[in-house]
Amino acid sequence: GGGGASLKGRGDDGNLANNNAAASPEAASYRIEAHIRVPALFEVEYAISTLKQMQRLKEDGNAAIKAGKNELAIEKYTGALNQNCCPIYASLLYCNRAAAYHAQGALAEAVADCCRSKALNPTYFKASSRLASLLSELARPDAALSVLNKCQDDKQISGALSETDRKSLKERIELIEVAVPRQKTPEHFKMLSVSRSCSDDDVKKAYRKLALRNHPDKALLNCSVSFTLPYPTASAYDEQESKWRNSNNNSNNNNNNSTTITTTTPPAYISSPKSDPTWPSMELYTKEEVENRIKEGASWFFTLINQASEQLGDENKRRRVSLKLDTENSKLSYGSSSGLSTSGGGGGAGGSGGHHH
Repeated sequence: GGGGASLKGRGDDGNLANNNAAASPEAASYRIEAHIRVPALFEVEYAISTLKQMQRLKEDGNAAIKAGKNELAIEKYTGALNQNCCPIYASLLYCNRAAAYHAQGALAEAVADCCRSKALNPTYFKASSRLASLLSELARPDAALSVLNKCQDDKQISGALSETDRKSLKERIELIEVAVPRQKTPEHFKMLSVSRSCSDDDVKKAYRKLALRNHPDKALLNCSVSFTLPYPTASAYDEQESKWRNSNNNSNNNNNNSTTITTTTPPAYISSPKSDPTWPSMELYTKEEVENRIKEGASWFFTLINQASEQLGDENKRRRVSLKLDTENSKLSYGSSSGLSTSGGGGGAGGSGGHHH
């Protein structure tokens, strides 16, 4: 637990144990050890109930996306994220929700969720793979290549892949490398989810919508993650604590040591993230590191939508972007007919599809 019980024991001389020199060593030692509070049963039951609800919502989301009900899948994954998820579990949910957004055609929201997923768990390969597929679709092969190269170079990520997936990852990198010199104009229209015949107002509205939902200043508020276990509300705690006190009143009266609950700090998922050198990935849970990664991912994503807004700001710019895209896509189409396809493909290491965890 998070600590919170202050047990006042009496020393051999009858004085209250405290930290001053007058207290006996036995009493002082007892007082220090007693600052660990075992969670009450209702607290444990609440945490278990909430965790089960997370799992149910995630499974409902998986079923919905398989049935092609993307809006429902997004709703279920969002509901699960609102249940105080730990970073690792939230990473999985964001990655799954990104798949639902992608299927819905909301590529920007999918990219934003992949950024959150990677920030919460940088070793989660599926988030990086899905992000690379989205970036390829948005005609940003250089960014996609950077994401996949980092996965290949990271021993913790590549080491967890099967031999088949490592081979697939290598082949995918080689294909994207072909696209880098040929594809220089990003699909800004897809990024803002607007058509090529859009107006200035359409661009402004699309940009404002994305900016409001994904502004770096609100990055931490927009990322649902918790570093403590699900915990009852203050009112629920007070009610249950009162019942607990009443039921244990008689036994406490017969005890020489009185117990006083002084705080209700929720227990952390991991109390000392870097304390176990045998599991380096525990550093993922360090709150400051996670929050910094969330902010960095949000800033990078915001740069993408700013670029899209700038390049599509008026009709002449949109016309030039359309012309460049048509020219580059025709070259890529020729390359594809020669076996130089840069698409991500299906599941596994090859693309954004496949099994939802």
